[in-house]
Amino acid sequence: MSSIFQDGKVRYLTVWTFILFIVFMLIWTFSPVKQLPQAFSTRLLIILTLYITPIIWFSLLLRRHGIPLRRLFRKPIPIKIRTGIASVIMTMLFGLGMLLFVIVALTHILGQTTQETSSTSNETISLWVIIFKLLSLVFIAPICEEIVFRGYLFGRVAYKYGTSKGILISSFIFGALHLDNLFGATMFGIILCIMYVKTKSLVIPILLHISFNGIVAFRDISLLIDSGTKGTPLPSIMSIILGATTLTAVGLFWIVPFLKKHWNFAIKEGYPSIANPSYEKR
Repeated sequence: MSSIFQDGKVRYLTVWTFILFIVFMLIWTFSPVKQLPQAFSTRLLIILTLYITPIIWFSLLLRRHGIPLRRLFRKPIPIKIRTGIASVIMTMLFGLGMLLFVIVALTHILGQTTQETSSTSNETISLWVIIFKLLSLVFIAPICEEIVFRGYLFGRVAYKYGTSKGILISSFIFGALHLDNLFGATMFGIILCIMYVKTKSLVIPILLHISFNGIVAFRDISLLIDSGTKGTPLPSIMSIILGATTLTAVGLFWIVPFLKKHWNFAIKEGYPSIANPSYEKR
């Protein structure tokens, strides 16, 4: 097991990702692909660079050690359904609450006094682009991100610095790539790491991730349908603070006991073994 992540250094992955990003950009620039809608091409570039490239690299790394990628998707140890539902809903409430706090802070710092926002947009996005974005958000992103962050990055950092730092560092990087929901995504990453340790499989984390992103997609579609051209009055700062406090507190009401109950177990168990015993004995 140790030899897998000893060989799989993050800097190797970073170099290959950067090189292929340049290659993809050149293809975009000098090929008919650039004629595609920008929303589609941007999303596709993200998938190829940040998802497909790391997964292929990690898959080849595992293959060198006699391990198929499907080992990450073995039959999971079951968890209670209510635990899975709560992990999605409560983390989402916590993330939304923290996001509102950030909005209040930025409003104060920037001195924003505008009390009305307009939802008017001159940009027209075709239906098939919207469908592609939804598919990538709800299905492609959860599967790829779990392989990259829980499958590889968690294991690599845990090998080098220990399980606790593996959970925290991989989750923070996961959150940083979801900058619009930094706190919620980081906390969700921590919970998904623990779920991976508990179930010994990426199946449960992927299903939870799909559920989370599915709710986000439904919210975005609802906002798109309900959007009009008339400006919408913004709530007062005190109302936003009250809402943020309530949402954060409700989320933490479940998150804190969950972490207290399962953190030490996750640290003791460590990253789930995916090694091929016969290969490791060579």
